Amino acid sequence: MAQYFDVGHSLVVPWARRPEAAALVADLAYPRRSFDAVTIGSSERAFYGSQFAVMAPLFEHFGVGLWVPERGGVVDR
Repeated sequence: MAQYFDVGHSLVVPWARRPEAAALVADLAYPRRSFDAVTIGSSERAFYGSQFAVMAPLFEHFGVGLWVPERGGVVDR
């Protein structure tokens, strides 16, 4: 398990410019990462505008499940 939580960064800032979100994206490509799924605690705090549409394919490409409990659990594209 790993935690990535950006404090003090606006959600309008792209993931690549948020330190923890950028670290998560980098870790997606790492074959020995310590996780195989990501739970988004609040989609309205994680994604802004089209960010979800940009990020979701990365999770899928690297075989990492994406869970959003407020939307019923697993995101199935």
